[in-house]
Amino acid sequence: MLCTICPNFLIVKVSASGVVLTFALGLLGVYLTLPDSDYSFRKFPRTLEDLHILRTLWVS
Repeated sequence: MLCTICPNFLIVKVSASGVVLTFALGLLGVYLTLPDSDYSFRKFPRTLEDLHILRTLWVS
């Protein structure tokens, strides 16, 4: 019944799957080739005093 509506249904399905697969492989390639992240410059506040200093710097 489905083949009478769209005789090229298999071709359309394979083409759409190929597009999705190509997109996913492209994203995976970008992810794998990203440089290593350097988070050494980030310092998180460890005390309430540090938070207070950050708050006063942010407000002004």
